[in-house]
Amino acid sequence: MQYPGNAPRGGQSLGPKDIMLSPKNSRNRAVILAGAPYSLAEHNGRGHGIRLGSITAAAIFTIDGNLDDRSAGVSIRLKADPDLAFEVNFRKFEAGSNMSLWSVNNHREYAVRFCFNSDGTISPQVNQALCIGVSKSDKNTLALVKKHDSRRIEFRQDNASVRSAAATSRAEEEK
Repeated sequence: MQYPGNAPRGGQSLGPKDIMLSPKNSRNRAVILAGAPYSLAEHNGRGHGIRLGSITAAAIFTIDGNLDDRSAGVSIRLKADPDLAFEVNFRKFEAGSNMSLWSVNNHREYAVRFCFNSDGTISPQVNQALCIGVSKSDKNTLALVKKHDSRRIEFRQDNASVRSAAATSRAEEEK
């Protein structure tokens, strides 16, 4: 996938399921890694912060799963470390819950699943009334918000596979 004027950094090439998550309303911002990686032995896992930041530091993600299967959803994994996937912190699928990357050691199947919606939003598969947005306290911190909240993020859908899934989503929503 190519975002106009924004080539992948560090010589990374983009495969058919690779995406940069960049808001439609801001051509110079994208989801980036934040802070240092961390481990939590008591939760048998490790993680990394994510937030909105400069597109020049954009993280590249890989879609793991079938975008057209909204009943199963997909995992959104960090291309450079595919064990790390988008996570709703503490699995609180409610408005206001922050987001990060997380991996339960040796269990990729535990990753949270998401659906790409026709309007560019991304919802947790288990609660599609919510979507990824920004927190009330920090416009760069990713958090779950209600689908029609003004803080929701509508991501660009320049990737052909994401556009295809969005078209399927739109058809399902119109039923």
